[in-house]
Amino acid sequence: LSTQNFGNRPRRYELERLVDLNDDGQMETVFERVDADRTVGLDIYNQYNNLIKRFTTQGADYTDGEVEPYWNNTKFILIEDIDDAPGLEALVTVNSGYERQPRKLVCFDVETEKEKWSLETGPWIAGVSFARNPSDGKGFITATGQSLDNEAVGPDGLQDDEPVLYFLSGSGELLSTQSLIPPNRKSALKCYAKSELNDYDNDGELEALVLSYKAFFHEGDPGFGRFCLFDLTGNLEHEYFLGSSTDDRFATGDVSADHPGVEVAVIDHAGYFHLLNSELKLISKQQLYTVPEDGSSHIMSTVLPPTDLDGDGNLEWSAIICHQQFASEVRSGDIGEPPNEYYRNDFRIVVLNANGEVLVNQLLDPDWNEGIRSPIFAQLADLDSSGRSKILYPGKNIQILELQRGFKAWVRSWPVWKLLSGPTVQAENLHSQQSFVDHLTTEQNIDRPN
Repeated sequence: LSTQNFGNRPRRYELERLVDLNDDGQMETVFERVDADRTVGLDIYNQYNNLIKRFTTQGADYTDGEVEPYWNNTKFILIEDIDDAPGLEALVTVNSGYERQPRKLVCFDVETEKEKWSLETGPWIAGVSFARNPSDGKGFITATGQSLDNEAVGPDGLQDDEPVLYFLSGSGELLSTQSLIPPNRKSALKCYAKSELNDYDNDGELEALVLSYKAFFHEGDPGFGRFCLFDLTGNLEHEYFLGSSTDDRFATGDVSADHPGVEVAVIDHAGYFHLLNSELKLISKQQLYTVPEDGSSHIMSTVLPPTDLDGDGNLEWSAIICHQQFASEVRSGDIGEPPNEYYRNDFRIVVLNANGEVLVNQLLDPDWNEGIRSPIFAQLADLDSSGRSKILYPGKNIQILELQRGFKAWVRSWPVWKLLSGPTVQAENLHSQQSFVDHLTTEQNIDRPN
């Protein structure tokens, strides 16, 4: 982007994502902006790097005369026709740091760039979902307030020491607020939550699926993972306890004909894969990894949306698991120096069928990294337009998993530097999917069966 588009230099300017704002097949870029004048917002640029939309709202208060630029953030959620009036709206979350306000969900009118409504509260706003009710077409929004426990209080009196679920209409009316504290607990400090609106039982009415989880101990309060299914009035219909803490990366899909409705899949921190039906009843529970109880290791995982990986017309679940181990050693020659810390990240790809039975459990990219916590990222893509998806995992190498008939997994791997600088694919050709596919199919550095 050219610097003349920025105006006064913001305290923080980060790329959020790409969107097709005008539904014309051309992608626009969305940037998060945090300014020094206590305002925050989003800037949208077209493909010619021209600023075409700017949404701005009040941001964090000052602390000791300075803005908190890294605690105060703005997150773009979606652009959609949210209410019943013509035109598009943009949903944005604004969150401030320790003891600070505002923390709010903001709706902007895309055409005028003006704020239409906002929900301001004490808890840190996250887990936002929007959908239209199949029976009457009305729009609904859910958002979760996370219990960071850093003494922030909202205008409604709610503090951020309790996880909550907010139900809103498409026009921003607050319909109900539900506590996400599990039974037999007085509090759930450091608890996070994610929500998803869907018609899970195919009855024509939306339900809100909420995963609340507390990953680590805090002041003697153990971790947990819990799914809840609420109807649109806020009544709790079903719940399921994982038996362990987890991450927020679950997946949903109508995969199995044996189980009507939408199924839910998640992996907990004990290494178990849980597959639930539309009433949150357990279909299958498989242990994918054994985690030592000495606290020297930890599991992170992301479950991908179900897709056809072997071309047989059936959908499979897939996941990336990182088993992270911790180790340290004293620096040579000086025991008084702090130890070196090392993290071993064993990445695995796991594929399961519609009933949760393991088809592939394959180690990908083991590595020791000094002081580095490797992120989990994977992408599903139909690279050759065959109707079959492949799993792309960018570790040290770009790795592609293809599931063959008979449930054999083949992994091909290319060093990133060679892929981007080699003679087969030049930088200007990376925009062509066919060039990328041709390169991947002509140069196979690793080709091994499961």
